[in-house]
Amino acid sequence: DVEGQGSHRAALQLYEQALSIELRAASGEEQSCTSMSEADVEALARSRNPSVATILRDMARVHGSQGSYDRALQLFNRSLSIRRKVLGDEHPDVAQLHADIAALHCEQGSFRRALDSLDRALSIRRHTLGEEHPEVAATYSTMAAVHSEQGAYDRALELYTHALAIELRIHGEEHPNIATIHCSMAGVHYEQGSYDVALKLYERALPIRLKVCGEQNPDVAQVYAGLARTHREQGAYDRAMHMYVRALAIRRKTLGEEHVDVARTYASLAKVHCEQGSYAVAVDLHDRAVDTFAKALGEDHLEVAQAHASLADVQLQLGSFAAALDSYERALAIRRRAFGENHLQVASLHVDMAKVHGRLGSHDHAVELLSQALAIKQTALGEEHPEAAALQEEIAKEEAAGARETAEVREGGRTVSVI
Repeated sequence: DVEGQGSHRAALQLYEQALSIELRAASGEEQSCTSMSEADVEALARSRNPSVATILRDMARVHGSQGSYDRALQLFNRSLSIRRKVLGDEHPDVAQLHADIAALHCEQGSFRRALDSLDRALSIRRHTLGEEHPEVAATYSTMAAVHSEQGAYDRALELYTHALAIELRIHGEEHPNIATIHCSMAGVHYEQGSYDVALKLYERALPIRLKVCGEQNPDVAQVYAGLARTHREQGAYDRAMHMYVRALAIRRKTLGEEHVDVARTYASLAKVHCEQGSYAVAVDLHDRAVDTFAKALGEDHLEVAQAHASLADVQLQLGSFAAALDSYERALAIRRRAFGENHLQVASLHVDMAKVHGRLGSHDHAVELLSQALAIKQTALGEEHPEAAALQEEIAKEEAAGARETAEVREGGRTVSVI
């Protein structure tokens, strides 16, 4: 399984070879076709060949896993076109492609488009499979997750409740899907600040997963991590630490040292140590997180950028200003490559870097960075947005601080000259 081993390029080459075989079969050519042009792919996409639809779908999934979302979306839509010609609009395979497209839109932050695609998938699945079907429950759960991402927590809980009711009727109380929905609902309650409810839901999920999977399983580690972050929010740092350490041990053993979930656990442990004032330990853990994220995802992944930014925050707490600026700049470079100059995540790093320059007394540089952030936020959020107003206040403070320091220097110079 080349794709499963993470060899995305090799997987895509194999898929292109499969497409070339289909092209030769369609054209009646016997000679070898060494490469596929875009026109060739487009021609195949106009066919009614189910094998081509499957290959295009699988290629799209590989591109999506690499973050090539536009290419993935193009390939999914070509696959969808063939499926609809062959199977009609009301078929489970068509519904699955709508769900795949929705997942891509979620990755891009296009939640409204994602919900549109999920609505289509849900309608098809309810019509073809009936309401009491695991794929219908799964669609409700996915829609709930999208609403949660948008902050529509009550709607998310309503949809998760629909999914849970279906799963309970199909599978009973002790099925892994029940534990998964409990964890998802716990996450929503966590975001709402209902930490006691979140803990109860995680505690319901844990015995199910322990019974089904055993202790040494990533799904069990996920529950420990959920319990840990909820305890952390309640200030129960020792409990949080204990749960994170258990999650980390399981993930390192079952997933390996260079897995993204191991990196995330390092980062979470670092936050607990930081909140306890153990900044040196937190820096070490954030360093491990940066290194592990980079190995797992590649140097230019957005989670690597966030890891650099989190490391910088702690370095700033330690007064390691040069190191903090270096880490922020690494994060900024990644976000610029991913989003361009005029994105809110770029603006947030300008603000963070401005704080460092302000601490160093480089008020002019701080004002420059805050002004860049202000321009981005005014464009993205509107000139009257509270975040824009807050930045204008910060700019005024930095300008005033710079003016005071300049006046003090001048006053000191005059005093020296009189002496």
